[in-house]
Amino acid sequence: MMVFDRVKADIFVSSLRDAYQEKLGEDHIDFPDQPFAGDTIKEGGVDVFYPITQNICDAQPDMVLFAGRARDLRVFLEALSERSCRNDPISVLYGEVGLFPWTDDETMTLLEIGNITLLSAAGTDPRWARNEVPAQRDSPSSTPPTASW
Repeated sequence: MMVFDRVKADIFVSSLRDAYQEKLGEDHIDFPDQPFAGDTIKEGGVDVFYPITQNICDAQPDMVLFAGRARDLRVFLEALSERSCRNDPISVLYGEVGLFPWTDDETMTLLEIGNITLLSAAGTDPRWARNEVPAQRDSPSSTPPTASW
């Protein structure tokens, strides 16, 4: 299932949505797309995502492709951690042009209590700067599929 920011003026978000559609499209996206308006997140918080989390619980996809900004992802993860079907595990794929913004305890707790695996693809990996893992040449960074990375 794809969850995307429908604000067309955001080229990053619209190109990420297009890439998901082009690469995975008909063969892998089995459920209707779930749009949200990223501009309303500031005012509505997790309530913006309430209908989407209900649809996720009804459809029971094993993965959500998230096409939105990092600030919206944070709110989406919070909403997912409160969904009624959180006993069912779910993975969220997120692409970013910079560093993944959070590895803090609060985010890790959201992932754990929400039974969420977050897969992040980024152009860089913060662990490279700390020499925790070697930089990968000519391949995108991908965090391991775990809530405790």
